[in-house]
Amino acid sequence: MERGVSRLRSSHPLVLLLCPNRWLCVLILILRVPSSTLSFPLLPSLPPASPPPIHLDPLVFVSGGVAASLSHLAAVPADVVKTKTQLEPDRFDGKNIAASAAEIYSSDGALVFLGGGVETALGYFLQ
Repeated sequence: MERGVSRLRSSHPLVLLLCPNRWLCVLILILRVPSSTLSFPLLPSLPPASPPPIHLDPLVFVSGGVAASLSHLAAVPADVVKTKTQLEPDRFDGKNIAASAAEIYSSDGALVFLGGGVETALGYFLQ
């Protein structure tokens, strides 16, 4: 019986009614209960907030399209290396990504890393 009462004292708001030493129990409640729980009843009632108006600004859509295009365009060189290593496994056998990229650069040139970049940027801009 004592174990159940002590458990109740440390976890339930009725601890003030059951606790023989009220100040100790108040301290236990303060340490166990988040401060936001104690302060919310003290705040005055606020009217419900109305949702902000929706502005369909074309600049927002354009900036979102540019951000999506640039972020996916940055991944195109890695995608080129991945695709070439999958298509020509004998050529890149046992090489890591950096060695594969160096071999692609030496044999095909730098512009091959941007292959498909325009299509990717345009597709993600419109998406």
